[in-house]
This record gives sequence, structure tokens and C-alpha cells, in this order.
Amino acid sequence: MKITTEQAVKDILPTDTLSTMSKEDILTSIFGPALNINDKNVSLYDKIRRILLSNYMHVAIIFLVILDSVCVTCELIIEAENKKGNHILEIAYDFFKYLGFSILCIFIVEIVFKLIFIFDEFRHSKLEIIDAVIIIISFFAEIIYMKGKRVLYAVFGLIAIFRFWRIIRIVNGFTVTVRKRYEAKIEKLKDEKNSLIKEIESLKNELNNKQELLDQTKVANDF
Repeated sequence: MKITTEQAVKDILPTDTLSTMSKEDILTSIFGPALNINDKNVSLYDKIRRILLSNYMHVAIIFLVILDSVCVTCELIIEAENKKGNHILEIAYDFFKYLGFSILCIFIVEIVFKLIFIFDEFRHSKLEIIDAVIIIISFFAEIIYMKGKRVLYAVFGLIAIFRFWRIIRIVNGFTVTVRKRYEAKIEKLKDEKNSLIKEIESLKNELNNKQELLDQTKVANDF
């Protein structure tokens, strides 16, 4: 049985609550705990920034990059092997071609969102800029090629090879994910350290006060 997104949301949230919530509130309720965006004081702009900079987004992009690389590989293999115009191979080729184009569309949307919401982080990353250029060129070359401009066949092959450059993005994505994870752990340890230092200072003060009280008691007993 096919379950729609609306049905899935209704299963997660009570009906009476769902009727009084906006789309933004529904998305925040579902994804907020995972992405730490369920704070009502945080603006929509900042919530989207958090999502774009989150480890979840990095993992999703890595998955799409791998899938895109698989599509390009399959396209090149089928193109090389299908010399006799096999109908099944042509169907498979079209499938991987349109799947790869759909992924390119997602990457274009990703670039637009990054330019709007995390422009400062984007413009300081050479990898991100090169990646965006390759995606945009690949996107328009794919559109021209799909319209039957076979004169760009060689260019398409070159762009397909360029798209393999995104494998570097996978390594970069894993590096960023691991770095952020360790940075979060370091920050947590720093907070724990500061908390322990404050607790030690508090115990020292308490000990000094008790020592002074004990000394005063001894002096009083001596008299």
C-alpha cells in the first residue's frame, strides 16, 4: 500500500495538533530534534543555514555524489558497449541519463541555497566554487545534449569525466563531517572542563570557609 507524505505526517503528529500547525511548524517538529532547529526563537533563515551546514546535509550530498558517479559510469559503459543499438541497453542508458540529470537539478538547487543562505562560507571555499562551476557547466551541457545537439558529443564526454572530479567532494565531505564531529566533542569537553573548574573553585571556597570556621571554633574553645 502506498503511503503519501501527508499520511506519514498524520501518523507522526496528532490530528488536532496538525490542524493548527503551519508547514514550517510541521517540518520543524519532524526534523527539528535531529537538526537542532526546533527553537521558536530561531528564524527560518537561520534554520536553513543550520540544515545546509549540518552533517546530515553533508551525508546526503555524499550519497548523491556517489549515485551521480554511478550514473555517469553506467552511461559511459553502455555508450561504449552498445554498438549495435540494443533496445534494452538504450532504455538503461536513458534511465541513467535522466537519473543523473535529476541529481544535477538537485545540485543546482543546492548551489542556489548556498549562495542565498551561506554565501560567506561558500565564497571562501575553493572546492565549493570549482564544484559549482562543474555542476553548472554539466547541467547546461546535459540540456543541450538531451535536445539532440550531437555536435557537443565530445564536450559531453569531457564534462562526464569532469563530473568524476566530484569524487574529491566525497573525500572533502567525509573530512568536513569528521572535523565537525570532533570539533563538537572538543567544545563539549571544554564546557565540561570549565564546569569542573568552577566546581573545584566552589569546593575550595567551601573548604576554606569551613577551615576558617573550624579555626574560629578552636580559638573560642581555647578561651
